[in-house]
Amino acid sequence: LLEVFHTHLPGLIRTIGSGSPYLIELISSPPPGSMEFILRSLDVLTDPRSQQQPLDQNLLVAVRRLFESTSEIRLLLPLLGTLPRAEVLALIPRLVRDLDKDRLKQAWWDILKGTGSVQGGVVQPSELLLALHTLDPVK
Repeated sequence: LLEVFHTHLPGLIRTIGSGSPYLIELISSPPPGSMEFILRSLDVLTDPRSQQQPLDQNLLVAVRRLFESTSEIRLLLPLLGTLPRAEVLALIPRLVRDLDKDRLKQAWWDILKGTGSVQGGVVQPSELLLALHTLDPVK
């Protein structure tokens, strides 16, 4: 059953799109055990190979609210290349603290390359290095 789920989910999510009221409702009021589905859906919707239009603003609001209520940093990973510079810089300590090496490497890539309307990066490499250098090692 899981194999079928993982095989067909990307096509289903691309078909319903980021403006689907059902998907937005699911993210706004997630049932127990739905986090992996939500994370996978966000990955599909932000995949540059299949993303044809900007993400629905209601979806972005729902994801941010869910992040605020759960502190699940993985929710913001697919969105890093689209977030405002100040928000990304504020997230750097959490990224360093909470992500494994591979996810952190991908996060840096997304921040530096940017996506959608922020091609060329959300922050410049020098800004990222400065933010990393000034992190409080105790926190």
